[in-house]
Amino acid sequence: MGFSISYKGKLRKKNQLNHLVNELKDIAEIMEWRFSILDEDWNAAVDANIVSEKGVQKIIGNCGLKGIAVTPHPYCETLNFYFDKNGWLSSPLQVASRKNKSGQNSGNALSVNTRFAGAETHMAIVKLLKHLDKKYLQLKVKDDGKYWETGKADVLKKKVNAVKVGLDTSKINAKISKDVVAKIEAVLSKG
Repeated sequence: MGFSISYKGKLRKKNQLNHLVNELKDIAEIMEWRFSILDEDWNAAVDANIVSEKGVQKIIGNCGLKGIAVTPHPYCETLNFYFDKNGWLSSPLQVASRKNKSGQNSGNALSVNTRFAGAETHMAIVKLLKHLDKKYLQLKVKDDGKYWETGKADVLKKKVNAVKVGLDTSKINAKISKDVVAKIEAVLSKG
């Protein structure tokens, strides 16, 4: 069972993309999150495919995406903020998986699983999404933890505790998640 935040949407204005990427890069550096930037040609043919080399699958070709992805925690999936030429959120995997490469993205949902990253990381992601929704994006979000809808940490923490099974991440979460919510709030208040 996962613990996910699904999100879909598009840029309010395509000319804001560089500002969004630069702001997210700054946030990732301050928060000590890994990040990756794509700056592919929107005018070139989209020809991305998934190939297997020596038992490892990878994506080759042009995905026709620009933007940034951030990974807020070692036990959390990556948040993709890559956009196609029409300004829709997408990911390299979504593009490479589409059978019709020339087909327009209709705003398929992306998601990030936070099950093993802890409630604090989940809250930080929601706060980041809310910030981006106000400033750059038109988002629709579905949060399994209901933090997007309620803003109540106690509701989220009860849900997180109800699904805690398996991997013991308490030591790494204690180190990484310490004050992550306060830190993201401070970073976002400056922008």
